[in-house]
Amino acid sequence: MTGLLTNASASVALHTLRLIGRDLDATAQRVATGLRVSSASDGAAYWAIATTLRADNGSLDALTDVIGFDRTVLDTTSFGLGKVLEQLNVMSATLVSAMGGQVDPAKLQHSLASAQGLIRTIGDSTVVNGTNWLSVDTGSAGFTARKDLVIGLSRQIAGTALGTMALDTSGFILFDAKPREGDGSEFSPVPAAGSLAASLREIARTASTPSPGGYQLQTWDGVSHRGGQTLCLTWNYGFMDTRYYVQDGPQAKQPFSIASIDLSSGGADKSMILAYAKVVDATRQKLLDGAARLGATSVMLGAQQDFARHLMAINASAIGTLVDADIEADSIRLKALQTQQQLGLQTLNVANSASQNVLRAPNRTV
Repeated sequence: MTGLLTNASASVALHTLRLIGRDLDATAQRVATGLRVSSASDGAAYWAIATTLRADNGSLDALTDVIGFDRTVLDTTSFGLGKVLEQLNVMSATLVSAMGGQVDPAKLQHSLASAQGLIRTIGDSTVVNGTNWLSVDTGSAGFTARKDLVIGLSRQIAGTALGTMALDTSGFILFDAKPREGDGSEFSPVPAAGSLAASLREIARTASTPSPGGYQLQTWDGVSHRGGQTLCLTWNYGFMDTRYYVQDGPQAKQPFSIASIDLSSGGADKSMILAYAKVVDATRQKLLDGAARLGATSVMLGAQQDFARHLMAINASAIGTLVDADIEADSIRLKALQTQQQLGLQTLNVANSASQNVLRAPNRTV
């Protein structure tokens, strides 16, 4: 039955067409964006998980940048330290030649001075974005030899946590720009603490020659005796500028550092040259330990960087599983819905045209 006020067939056709249009819009959006869950209204749980994973990937990306910068500092320091070790080898060979007594010390001093100058230049030039671990100023505000390197990031119940590792840079500090304390006559009842001070005292012990006929080598941070009291000399700097002195029996000789060794001075006798050579060799061994630590830390940071990148790839795959659209299936569905929409329009036209048939009824003759 056709009514003039209500066209039930057209209403059904219109409702069907609206449903098709809604599905068509959603499918077209999936095809256009590549996402089946692009907002919370599309699926609150999946959207929330995917958003969290994207945030994690952003943090991991920043983490790889931080690790990359730390590796740059480590590798630059390692390279500079390697060049310093080469110059220490030159100094060691020169001092061995000087102990033979067959070469003019003044000529050998040219080789030493060149190596000393290069070590100073390398120490001052091993800088990355203002960061220098070879030439420092321990007297500056906020200085610490401990460097906390970021190595990982994890999401926990309480929030995001950063993983760090501590690197003690005192194992390869070459120069220290802190002010000198007097002329070496100042003493303290407490020796300097820390791994650098311990390394310097070990160098002094290693470089000493047992009596009789030997000498005792001390740093300006070493233990001394004055007036029956045990006191500690207060000077303590880097491996190149820490001063040592030779106690040869009752006689104390002129203090020296690796950076100030001078074969042309009057006090450079065979005993002092031997002390120079032993200090250089013991220092080289300590710096080799520091270089090995730098290399191992760089390798570990590289592994952590690769791990973070792998986590990012896993997270990206998980995000895709949750929210990505199946483009092949949605493209086919889009074509089918477009066909349905066209059929719906035709159905609506047929339903609307039913009321017009009343006007087209044939005339009856009475």
